[in-house]
Amino acid sequence: MDKLLIVSANQGKWFNQYLNEFADTGLDVTVNFRSGRKVQEIDSAIVEQTCSFTDVVLHLGTNNIPDRFDSPPIIVKRMHDLVGRILMVNPTCRIHITSILPRQRNDFQYGTERQRQSRDYQRHMDFIDFCNSKVNCIILR
Repeated sequence: MDKLLIVSANQGKWFNQYLNEFADTGLDVTVNFRSGRKVQEIDSAIVEQTCSFTDVVLHLGTNNIPDRFDSPPIIVKRMHDLVGRILMVNPTCRIHITSILPRQRNDFQYGTERQRQSRDYQRHMDFIDFCNSKVNCIILR
């Protein structure tokens, strides 16, 4: 039987209500979520947990975006390192990385409200697009 582990931040709290629809398929699903979780906060206990699963979904990265110290290349490197750590423990598991979800910021500091929202949102989306394109490269290797 296939076993799926979903590692997520806060969005993961909603997964179980949707996963119940797949209960009769025989897929064993475990959701491990924590509010505010960042990619680099996946500790060795969670990595070790992956050894008993056939598939691992990493639904992470959104909480790294507001952090001014995490540039897109740093987030991608952290995701790449996490994938490597999981594969060291479970080399046969299939790893699936979801795209980083956009999140509107509200700490605007310049221009009119509309200009602030537009400028900040575009930077936010450019940042997310860059991360998502690079994370896809991790999976294709």
